[in-house]
Amino acid sequence: MNKAVIAIHGGAGAIARAQMSHEQELRYIQALSEIVESGQKMLEAG
Repeated sequence: MNKAVIAIHGGAGAIARAQMSHEQELRYIQALSEIVESGQKMLEAG
């Protein structure tokens, strides 16, 4: 059986990392992680 995989594109340069505060970067990374986790669960559920 093939394993489902999900990938997301985290943006197209709307906010440069250098312009983010550390807190903003952490929130951004957390949101992307939650999106991947949610999508992976959906794929696994069929």
